[in-house]
Amino acid sequence: MLFNSIYQYSWNSISLLVSRTLNSSVTAIEVAFTLYAILSSFSQIGGGYIIDTIGPRLVGVISAIFFSLGFLIPVIFPNIILFYISWSLGSIAEGILYGIAVNVALKWYENKRGFATGIVSLGFGIGGAIFNPFISIYRYYYDPFIIIGILSLFCLLLISFNVTYPPRDKLKGNSPKKIIRGKDWWLIYFSYSFAIIPLLSFSSSLSFLGSELPRWLLLLSITIFPVTSGLGRPLFGMLSDKMNRFHSVIILNSLTLLASLLSLLSLPLSAILVGLFGGSTLTLYLSLLGDIYGNKFSGTNTGILYTGKAFAGTLGSILLGYFITISKSIALLFIIVSPLISIILLLAASKVLSY
Repeated sequence: MLFNSIYQYSWNSISLLVSRTLNSSVTAIEVAFTLYAILSSFSQIGGGYIIDTIGPRLVGVISAIFFSLGFLIPVIFPNIILFYISWSLGSIAEGILYGIAVNVALKWYENKRGFATGIVSLGFGIGGAIFNPFISIYRYYYDPFIIIGILSLFCLLLISFNVTYPPRDKLKGNSPKKIIRGKDWWLIYFSYSFAIIPLLSFSSSLSFLGSELPRWLLLLSITIFPVTSGLGRPLFGMLSDKMNRFHSVIILNSLTLLASLLSLLSLPLSAILVGLFGGSTLTLYLSLLGDIYGNKFSGTNTGILYTGKAFAGTLGSILLGYFITISKSIALLFIIVSPLISIILLLAASKVLSY
C-alpha cells in the first residue's frame, strides 16, 4: 500500500516533474491521472475475480513487475505518449495490488473488518507523505523514477510471494451476478463515486488549485494531505465496527462535505480535513459491502465498487481541470456539491435495504 500510494497521493509532486521533463501542459498531464483512475479501477474486477478463484500470489508477482515498469519505462523513453502507456500499465498493476491488499483484511478479519481494512489502507494514505518530500527535491523525474521503480520491484515481489487468503470453501457471500441486479447496489455504487470526488480532486489538482499560495504552504499541504488521509482510516474503520455501518458512512460523508465547504475560506486546511475524512471513504464502503454481501466474492465485488473511482477520477481531474481554467470558485463549488449528492444516494440505499 505504501508504494500504491505514489500513483495517487504523490501525483501532485510527480505531475510538476513530468510537466517540466516532457514540457507538457497541465491538461495533457492530467490525462495521465485520468488514465490511472480509470485503469486502476477497472483492473480490480478482473484481478478480483482471479484472486477470488486461485488466490493472490501469481497475479501479485506479475502486477509487481508491471507496477515498477510504470516508473522505469518513462526514464528510458521520455515521451508523453509513452508516458501515458507506461503509466497505464503501472496503474493496472496498482489497482490489482490494491485489491489484493484490502482483501487480506476483508477475508481474514470478518469481525473487525472496518479496523482491519483501515490498517491495511493506512499505507495508501501515508505512502505519499513518505515519498512526496523525496520527489519534490528533484526538478525532473529521471532520478526519483529510477529509485522508486527498482525499490518497488524488490519489495513488492518479496511481499507477493508470501501473501495468502483463507480457504475458499470457508468463506460465504453473494456473487457479483446477484448483487448487481439489485437497486441497492447501484445506489451504494454511485454514492461512493460522488463521495470520493473531493479526495481525488485534491489528489490530482491541489498544486493547481493552490497555485497562488506561498510555495512552502503548498508543499506543506501536499505533504500533510496524504498523512491525514492515512491516519483517519483505522480510526473511522474502528468506529464503524462499533456503530451501525450505514450511519457511520453517512456521518463520514457529512464531515467530508463540511471539510469541502471550508475550501472557500482556507484551501490548505480544507485539503488536510478532506484527506482525514475523505481518505476513510473507501475503508467504510468496503466494510459496508462485506457486511451486506459477504466475503467469498469480496475480491470481485470490491473491484466492481472500485470502478466508481474511474467515474470520480474523470470528474475530479479532467472536468475539474476545465473548471479551474474558467474559475477556481466554480471548481471548488463542484467539489463541495459532490459529497452532498453522495449522502442523498446513500440514504436512498438504506431505505431499500431497510438498514
